[in-house]
Amino acid sequence: NYTVSEGLQAGFFHMRAATVGLNGEIYFGGINGFNRFNPNDLIDNPFPPEVVISDIKLFDKSLSIGGDSPLKTHINLAEQIELSYNQNDITLEYVALHYSRSKEMTYEYKLVNYDKNWRSAGTNRFATYTNLQPGDYTFFAKATSSDCVDSKKPASLKIIIIPPFWQTLWFKALIILFLISLLYLGYRIRI
Repeated sequence: NYTVSEGLQAGFFHMRAATVGLNGEIYFGGINGFNRFNPNDLIDNPFPPEVVISDIKLFDKSLSIGGDSPLKTHINLAEQIELSYNQNDITLEYVALHYSRSKEMTYEYKLVNYDKNWRSAGTNRFATYTNLQPGDYTFFAKATSSDCVDSKKPASLKIIIIPPFWQTLWFKALIILFLISLLYLGYRIRI
């Protein structure tokens, strides 16, 4: 798809005002004049866009690096991040490192163990998830350039949401052990 930003006189053309010349050039006209081009002279960018995760936000606030933040390195270098159970409202921002018509880049994303299929984001460069349950997730984002070249490898980030202590296996085992001890103590008192 080409637009006025690539040199066309308009985005609308008359269907009957088009012809092909002997040398293969195409001529078409519209309300603002004529355009001509040779399809053999068009050069598409064959390079696939590389996608990186550029930011992660908790409750619409970007995470800083270090300190008590769960982010220990820059987000595009991080392979995983651990969040507590109450840090479950996240927004992930991503971008394709591709400099040919980058505004026309389209994106798709998926959160494994949450989304069943890839979600189309159009030209938007973020994904928001609210009320994520404790568990392990992996976020993927990929892009398609305006020349219909897909990114070879999607950007990914493993997200671990740690459950509260009362939902952990060791706590449940401790409660069962306590109840068994209580029943045994009641039995011993009765005897």
